[in-house]
Parts: sequence; C-alpha cells; structure tokens
Amino acid sequence: MSLRLWPLALLAIIAVGLWQAPQLIYSASGEKTPLAAAQHSDAKVPGNADDLLRAGALAASQQRLQQQLQQLIWQQSEWLVTPAKALQRLQRDCEARQQHSGSLHKDSLQHKLPDCRQRLSAQLQQQWQLTEAQAETLMRYHSELDFQQFTHDYPVTEFETPLAFFEAFWQQQDAVYGQQLSQTVFAPQRERLRFEHRTELFIETSGASPDERLAWYQSQIEAYQQRFGQPPYVEPRDHVNRLIALGEHSQMSPEQALQRRYQLRQQWLGEERAQRWHEREQQQLQTQGQLLPL
Repeated sequence: MSLRLWPLALLAIIAVGLWQAPQLIYSASGEKTPLAAAQHSDAKVPGNADDLLRAGALAASQQRLQQQLQQLIWQQSEWLVTPAKALQRLQRDCEARQQHSGSLHKDSLQHKLPDCRQRLSAQLQQQWQLTEAQAETLMRYHSELDFQQFTHDYPVTEFETPLAFFEAFWQQQDAVYGQQLSQTVFAPQRERLRFEHRTELFIETSGASPDERLAWYQSQIEAYQQRFGQPPYVEPRDHVNRLIALGEHSQMSPEQALQRRYQLRQQWLGEERAQRWHEREQQQLQTQGQLLPL
C-alpha cells in the first residue's frame, strides 16, 4: 500500500479495532465444557455433584477469560489505544456467563463464583507479573488517554506516516502509565505495527534483489518471533502478500508471477484458497494483460 494513502488505511484500522473487536473477543473456539474442564483441572475437586458443577464451571470460565485476554492482546488494535474499554468488555462477558451459570445451577453456583473483575485483574497480574495496583491502573479509564480526544487534538493528517501518529500517542501513554508498565504490556503490538511499517516502506523503496529482500524480511520475522514467541503477522494472508511483493521483479513474466503466487498461497493458505485466488488472477491476466500488485 502506498504511503500516500496511509490516512485512509489508518482510519480503517482504527474502525476495525474499535468497533468490530467483539467478533474476535467473543470467539468460543477451543472452550471446554464445565465437566471436561473440571476433569482436566489440577485442583482438588470435591466429591458431591454441586461442588463438581461449581468447580467445572469455574475452570471453564477461567480458561475462557484467559483465552479472550490472549486473543485481545495479540489481535486487537483496541487494546493498543483503549485497554480499559477492551478489559471492560471482557469483564461484562465474564459476568454474563457467570449469570447464565447461576441461573442453571442456582443452588450450587449462584453467589459463589469469584468476582469477574478480581479474576481479570489476577489474570493480568499473572500474565506480566504486575502488581495489583498496576493491573487496576490498566483497567481504569484515563481522560488523558481518550483516543478520540487525542485524534481531535492531533489530526492524523498532520503526521507523515501512521507510525508517527501512533508513536505520538504512545508517548502520552508512557507518561500516564509509566514507561515500564506501558512498554511491558503494549510492546508486542507496538513492535508489530513498527514491523508492518518498516516492511511496507522496504517493499516500496528497496532496490535490492528479490533474494536479498526476502532474506531481510525473514530476518525481521525471526527477530520479532525470538522476542515475543509469536510471528509479527496475525493473518497468514498478510505474510503471503508480503512474500509475493518482495519476490516479484520486472524480469519475471506475468505467467511466472502467477504460478509463484499460486505456489506460495498453496503452501501457506491451503489448496482451496490458493485455487480461488489463482482463478481470479488468471482471469485478470487474460482480460487486463497484467497482474495487479498486492
């Protein structure tokens, strides 16, 4: 994507992160049933049925909260700009599930499950070895960090790149939370955004050979993964598109480029998705005489 178009892309990123985040946050993939969770828990399970139900519901709920927090941290731009809002959503979801469990098992569950806010705070403390006060600071709204107010005071069009805009906001975060706390909890996403910016700039400006470009890109991925234990891209499709853009060159015929795109997508996205892309781009090549850049 051309850097000249970054304001539109930035607004799209913010819109997706702030308003569509619940679709990922409320994903239920991988959640255990209460009884299954209880059977796999290391905790001592009481013998009577009511206690077993309670222990199972608590274990499943705790696992779900941990899963949601992990998804949020790694996938949502909302976490990067308004963590209190994102954490409040997790708390409301926890409370809704707790209320549902209580209505199903009134005698054994109601008023017995730990407070959702306490559990979320404990999860934050465990994830980053934070103090209780630091976790509570993350969960509290700070007017100085109101993202909408920040964009009003500092319009995105005043910045040369999307990264420069976010760097300015992050400086304000550091001042409010303290640099140690904010760097600890926001580092993965901050560095991922920096990685994306470096890569897009490199794609547009580097005059190196395709092999050198791909080697540089791989070194960036390895450095990020070594630091955070995960790749810097969330969607494999983004990774494939960058591999395609970095590896194509002017001496490559459209037919060669088409075949290379198909092979990369087959490797990373599977045969079905690769075939769909291949058919669309094959038709594009036939009608327009060229492949459009990604």
